[in-house]
Amino acid sequence: MMAIAHAQKGTIRAKSCRPTNVATTSLVRAISPAPAPKFATNTPARNQERGVVFAIVDREETQFGIKYLVKWCDEADGFRWDDTWEYGVGLREDGFDRACNVVDEWKMSKVSTYYRFCKLNGHCHHIRVSPKGLCAFYALGIATELVGNAGWHSMAQARQFMRECAGRGKPISPEGVTYGELRCYVKFANSRNLKQVSTKLLDKNVFEGVTGHQSTSKLCAVVLDEGVYICAAFSSLRVTHSFVIAVVHGKKFIYDDAITGVGIEQCDLSWIYGVSFVRRVDNYVP
Repeated sequence: MMAIAHAQKGTIRAKSCRPTNVATTSLVRAISPAPAPKFATNTPARNQERGVVFAIVDREETQFGIKYLVKWCDEADGFRWDDTWEYGVGLREDGFDRACNVVDEWKMSKVSTYYRFCKLNGHCHHIRVSPKGLCAFYALGIATELVGNAGWHSMAQARQFMRECAGRGKPISPEGVTYGELRCYVKFANSRNLKQVSTKLLDKNVFEGVTGHQSTSKLCAVVLDEGVYICAAFSSLRVTHSFVIAVVHGKKFIYDDAITGVGIEQCDLSWIYGVSFVRRVDNYVP
């Protein structure tokens, strides 16, 4: 699965996703800027409070040595922690020598973003481009959080669903999740939660069958009702990726497992050759 490349080097955070003079809805609260990262001094790469290293994505030189930007996640459910800058010496001692080297190689290249560099050079595992087709589950989890249903999804629950699919002889393909499989997961998760996701809304594809090099501009231009959507797009090589589009007062903000609340104009979506679907995600209302 493909990660959305950033528009510039390093981690992009939304400068201000909160519209002014707006009622405090759950969506607006959810897409407010995240707290500033806590910059570590020389903490070890395996940090019990922070969980495990998700990816190493940038580098900077300081007077005390080279630091790398580390993305953390909880080992149990994939919950993302704040990014931190860690000294390369400690990271390499903890076994992340190759990941640091790939960042070094990118810095010496002319490729604009680390994510694009990894895609071009076969280093997808270093940016945690999902080798098991999990990006659709990540995106669905982000979408349900944005609509105020934070407890509905967990990666542990998604893995249980995948195990059950495999047990029935229908394993989830590493190439990605079909919409039918994603819908089955929604029903699976709904059966385990009091607050449910509407399958009726999800079933309606509001932007389908778009293919070609104009797909990105069409996705940017399409008028969507205010709300949260899960989008599945693919490159010219048919590499697919799922991400979230949150629409607030006509403006679109992009979320995935690498970026949070970045305006669609700031994202490098040039990899998109086609859009399989854009589907609304919201809670079921009886």
